[in-house]
Amino acid sequence: MLVQYLMGFKYNSVMKLGRYLVKNIRAIIFSGLLTSGLAILIFIRTFTFVSHFWIGASILYLVFVIEVLVVQFWAQRKLMQLNIPVVDRYSLITQIIMHGALPSLSYWGIIGFIAFDPNPGIWIWFLIGIFLLFTTLFTNMRAYYEDKFKLEQRTHYIYDLLKLVIFGLLSFDVIGFGLRLELNPLIISFFIMLIATFLLLLTLRRYHNLFDHSIFYVIVNTVMLGGATFVLLLFEVFSLFEVSLVVFLLYYISAGVLHHKLMRDLTVELVFEYLMVAALAIGMFWAV
Repeated sequence: MLVQYLMGFKYNSVMKLGRYLVKNIRAIIFSGLLTSGLAILIFIRTFTFVSHFWIGASILYLVFVIEVLVVQFWAQRKLMQLNIPVVDRYSLITQIIMHGALPSLSYWGIIGFIAFDPNPGIWIWFLIGIFLLFTTLFTNMRAYYEDKFKLEQRTHYIYDLLKLVIFGLLSFDVIGFGLRLELNPLIISFFIMLIATFLLLLTLRRYHNLFDHSIFYVIVNTVMLGGATFVLLLFEVFSLFEVSLVVFLLYYISAGVLHHKLMRDLTVELVFEYLMVAALAIGMFWAV
């Protein structure tokens, strides 16, 4: 009986995996092409001229834009073939932000991260994460344009994840380039504030709360992020990764608290959990 159960479980798992691959084959292929392109860029950055790297990054971005447009084209064509009307659940501006601005910022944040050529030991895991990230993104976009509401809602978390990825990568890039160019810490802190303000305002827009008291929460938190960045850079004893990690964790707490505040389920216990996660991440980083 146990053997039959295990065989049945294995068969069902294989069948579910097969159905998933068939349904999302285009998203997997597109994400695979993008990840392969990034792997090539890592090789170019490591062994050839920097100018070649930026040319390759620009070409790969055009490929990425074409992939996004193809996802939209084939999804809408499928609806036309089935004579199903297209339902736009989001405004045009929201669609541009979700399917244009956030993916593009993610891409260039990744490119900036690669440009610094950090520890090569992370590249395998980095590329795996990128593959999963963009596979989910392309799956969500296809579900949206094909009016598959349940699938779109199940994968909608990708945009919250993208905002975290964008802040983490862009803050690393800004701090890194700022240190390399020997910019004043105030200038670097100002750009960190701009990035945080933009992403937190997107969260407010999602809940249609751009003009209520939550805007003051955004202002206070971005000023605190800028101040923390300035202080960390002023001491000149922390590495690029250390400063970026602390700033990212502060943003993570701010974004998490704002999300729960807007969802009206914010509690002291939740804030404590965010603080514990941040403290654990810092502790693990310095222990390594």
